[in-house]
Amino acid sequence: MPVIVISRKTLQHFFKELREAIGPKVDGVLYRCGVEGGQAFVGTIVEWTGSKDPVEIVDELGDIYSRCGWFAVDSIQMDPVTRQARIRLKRSLETHGIEGRFDKPVCSFLSGYFAGFFRSLFWSDTIECEELACRGKGDEVCEFVLRDSKPLEPRA
Repeated sequence: MPVIVISRKTLQHFFKELREAIGPKVDGVLYRCGVEGGQAFVGTIVEWTGSKDPVEIVDELGDIYSRCGWFAVDSIQMDPVTRQARIRLKRSLETHGIEGRFDKPVCSFLSGYFAGFFRSLFWSDTIECEELACRGKGDEVCEFVLRDSKPLEPRA
């Protein structure tokens, strides 16, 4: 898998320019772009880990992305049965250097990325991600909650 290295400063500038040029609609654009990336990466991580077990795959998630500089995980909780997850990040590529400058969560790309990742992991196109806390608005962590917008059918 080819990897592109982009400095944090360049990435910060990229997100800043997008926000200024597009305005509030940028969040939807970034979310959709993130979904595609997250869905694609599940296959790669399955290859790397040699496992299709969702728990084992998620266990590797934080380590891989910490080494790549995308984020640093505080905690990840996941329930494959209910297709729900909660991710808390101590550091995020979207908020690095802009902590406390916004009045709402700004990790739209990562929100989409996590939605896409868990859509592929849980085999459900109806997984959505909501960022509840964000370092970009001054919170201690970025916190994401993933839920399936289509409730599971009760088993007979």
